[in-house]
Amino acid sequence: AIPEVVRLRGPLRRDLLRRSLTGVVERHAPLWTVFEERDGQPVPVVLPAPDEVPLALLDLGTAGDGAGAPDAVARALDLAREEARRPFDLSAGPLLRALLIRLGAEDHVLVLVVHHVATDGWSMSLLWKELSEGYTALLRDVPAHRPALPVTYQDHARDQRERLASGALDAGLRHWEERLAGLEPLELPADRPRPTRRSGAGHTLEFTLDQELTDRLRRLAEARGVTLFMTLLAAFQAVLARVSGRTDIAVGTPVAGRDRVELEPLIGFFVNTLVLRTDLSGDIGFRELLGRVRRVSLDAYDRQEVPFDRLVEHLNPERSGDMNPLVQVMFAAASEETAALRLPGVSVERVPCDFGASLFDLSVFVSEGVDRCTGSLVADTDLFDPATAELLLGHYLELLASAVEDPDRPLAELLPDAGAA
Repeated sequence: AIPEVVRLRGPLRRDLLRRSLTGVVERHAPLWTVFEERDGQPVPVVLPAPDEVPLALLDLGTAGDGAGAPDAVARALDLAREEARRPFDLSAGPLLRALLIRLGAEDHVLVLVVHHVATDGWSMSLLWKELSEGYTALLRDVPAHRPALPVTYQDHARDQRERLASGALDAGLRHWEERLAGLEPLELPADRPRPTRRSGAGHTLEFTLDQELTDRLRRLAEARGVTLFMTLLAAFQAVLARVSGRTDIAVGTPVAGRDRVELEPLIGFFVNTLVLRTDLSGDIGFRELLGRVRRVSLDAYDRQEVPFDRLVEHLNPERSGDMNPLVQVMFAAASEETAALRLPGVSVERVPCDFGASLFDLSVFVSEGVDRCTGSLVADTDLFDPATAELLLGHYLELLASAVEDPDRPLAELLPDAGAA
C-alpha cells in the first residue's frame, strides 16, 4: 500500500473534502476495480463507480481545544500506521481508504491509503492535484475544471497485452537476457540469516544533504555529463560494493512507465522497475564510476518498455526463500516539484511517518530539492538491526562527501572503513 499523512490546520470543510475525493475516485477506474480469482489467477473487474467515498472521522480533540496536543498527534500517527497496515480485500474493494483524525477545532490529520495495484508515485501527485481542485471548486461553488481523460487505464492494459502477444517486446527481452546473464543475488552482510518468509517489517532513517554538498554534487555531475540521480546512485552502488565485497552490483530503480503523453493524466499503476547492473571492478575513482553508471542507466532507459514482471517470468532467476527476484536493493530519486494537497484557508503539512515496512533488503529514496536533498534509507529488520542501518547510511553520506573532495581518488580510499557493514 501507499500511505500518505498530512496535517490540516484551519477551517476545514469535511463534507467538501469527502465530495471532492468521491469525484476523483469516480474519474479513475483503477480506484474502483477489484480482482476476482478465476482458475487460480486474479482477474480485474471494474465495478460501478461509488456514489460516495467514505471519509471516516476519529475525534481525538477536547472541548475548547483549538490545537492538537502533542499526545494527540502521537496517537494520530499510531492510528495512521494501523490504517496503513490494515489489509485490503482485493476481491471486494475498496482500494482506497481515507481517515480524518480531529485533533482540535481547526486541526486535523488526513490519512490516505491506496493499494499499490491502483496507484504509484505519479498517480498520488495527480490525486492530490485533483482533490485540491475539486475542493476549491466546491468551496467557491463553481464547476471543477476536469478535462475528459484521453484514454482509460483499460485501454493501456489492452495495449500492453497486445504488444506482448505480437512479439513487439521480444528484442527488449533478448537484450535484458544478455545484459543480466550470470547475475547473482546481492547478499549484504546481515545481522541474521535470511528467513524463509519475509515479515515485510522495516526500519527507516531520514537524512538531509545540505545546500553546499548538494551544489557540489550537482557541479560534479554536470562536469561529468551525468544527472544528479546518476551521481547519487553511483555513490550508493559504491557503498554496496564496499560492504559486500562484490564488484557486480545490481540495483532496481522505478521509472514512470508512461511512454505516451495521453497516459500522463491517468491514475493507476504504471511504474516499471529497471535493473541497473554496474561493474565496479578495477582500482577506479568516483569520476570513472560516474561514466559507467551513465552508460548503464541510458542503456536501461532505452529498454524500459519491457515490464519487470514479464522479465522475471522470462528469465526465471533462481532465488531462495522470499528473496526478491533480480534485485534485492532499490534506489529511487525524484524531484520535490510534485503536486501536493492545497486547500484554501487551510495550512497543509506532510507528516513524516515511519510505517515500519520494507519491500526490499535495503532501499534508498532521495527527493531532489532546489537547495538541498532529503531522503530516507529503509532496511529490512528481518536482516538488519537499526545500528547496522545507521552504519550503512553513515557510509553513504561519508562517500558522497569524500567524492566531491577528490573524485579521482580510488573508491576504496574514499571509504576506507567500510569493508564490512
